[in-house]
Amino acid sequence: MSMEVNEKQSGISTKQFVLRGWMSLLILLLVVWGGWIVYTIVSSKGKVNPIRLWISSARSAPKTLYVTPKYKYFRTFQHALDEAKRRKKNIFLDLYAVWCYPCKKLERETFSHPTVRKLLKSYLAVKFNIDKSEGKKLVRRYRIHRFPTTLMIAPNGREIERIVGFYPPKFFRPAVKDALTPHGNYWAIKKRWRRHSNDLALTLKLADRALLRRSIREARQLYTRVLHEDKLDKQGFGSRSLFGLARSRTRVGQYKNALPLLARLHKNYPKSSVRADAYRLELYCLYKLKKNIAYHRTFAMFRKAYPGQSTKFE
Repeated sequence: MSMEVNEKQSGISTKQFVLRGWMSLLILLLVVWGGWIVYTIVSSKGKVNPIRLWISSARSAPKTLYVTPKYKYFRTFQHALDEAKRRKKNIFLDLYAVWCYPCKKLERETFSHPTVRKLLKSYLAVKFNIDKSEGKKLVRRYRIHRFPTTLMIAPNGREIERIVGFYPPKFFRPAVKDALTPHGNYWAIKKRWRRHSNDLALTLKLADRALLRRSIREARQLYTRVLHEDKLDKQGFGSRSLFGLARSRTRVGQYKNALPLLARLHKNYPKSSVRADAYRLELYCLYKLKKNIAYHRTFAMFRKAYPGQSTKFE
């Protein structure tokens, strides 16, 4: 009874008092947060500024329009082969699983990229779920051991090319494009290389294709050979092979081992054509290793050296 009298005399209820307390605290937090932003912008001259990094990322290269490609759906793969024969097209076969995150990422970031989507128009694009009967048959038929695996197949069912795992458009696109020609697939390149093994450009191309197939050991041997032959990067192959070696480390989760190779590339080949890609790969490794300070520092250097460019491998 006395409490009610006191509340009436003071003209304010307990609920109003608590509400005012929370409002005051919220205003104080907003003031502190605003002060921190002002202090960060003013005091970060010559240093890595997270606010400016966020603003610069918002002003990066124009966003790419990603649209899921159109697939043809068939009850059996034989029906797909029959349709490919009728259309006189090769088959682009995506073997996926609902539970496979890299499969979804490949669909979202690579297949849906406009340059890749345009290439897929030259194929009969189909997909099969590996957990269903027809998908399981294809896994056995083409000896698939990792997912996602993408196959380019002739109308007679012969495998032309395969890509194992997730790859961004920049690395995925050349194999899909070259598989449309008789001499552009891995086996045709390897056949030519056996006759012209001193051709560094051909050796480097074979190494890239071996890496796409996840033939890690073969790719590393070829990259190392090219690096040894063109240490001074006179032909531009030395830096590209060093970049390839770094990529081969990331393919098996060796992000920490890839960083020294990328640092070596920056130091020895400052004018290399793949230096921007080296920054991109370095950012990817630092992100995976959760090295936030080093990531922001590298991000700032990339933005300064390549303003307006995306950090993605597009």
